[in-house]
Amino acid sequence: MRWLVSLFIIFFIVTVSLASAQTRKPSKPSSGARLSNDKPSVYISYERFGKREPLEEGESNEGIWLRLHNNTKWKIILPASGVPETHGDVGMFYTLEVVSELPDEVVDIPKGYELGHLYSTFELRGGESVLFSVPREQLPKGIVLRVKFSYEWENQDDVFAGREVEHTVSFYASKLPQLKK
Repeated sequence: MRWLVSLFIIFFIVTVSLASAQTRKPSKPSSGARLSNDKPSVYISYERFGKREPLEEGESNEGIWLRLHNNTKWKIILPASGVPETHGDVGMFYTLEVVSELPDEVVDIPKGYELGHLYSTFELRGGESVLFSVPREQLPKGIVLRVKFSYEWENQDDVFAGREVEHTVSFYASKLPQLKK
């Protein structure tokens, strides 16, 4: 009988040990990925409104300057093009989408500077930012601007061929300050 009690105690200890080893502890967010924990890893902020020479026919001479921030310790790669210095650091490729709950508010969806077959890549190091501009009329109420990017460890050919995960950073027109016309 004594050996049965000992066997039961051993069985109980082993069971409790295994059960507690399998209990998941809540994981803490990685504090090493972001350089500033109060900001997203990659984000776009508003800089200013101003005069801007049109890059394409049909654009107004009013622009919005935005800044894309890399708040990680890794480089990110962006498809980009060269632009006049007055337009920012790079010409950014982006898409525009309707995000309004009332799609009728957005009559004509503007076309962004979408990625084509020819482009350059721009490497943005961790902790740095890049300034770019867009025609003002491309960010009316109810529109979101999206920029694709990849991380330095991802194969760029696979990224742009769709064989790798796609990352995007967004800027909502609703974040723009209201201007008097």
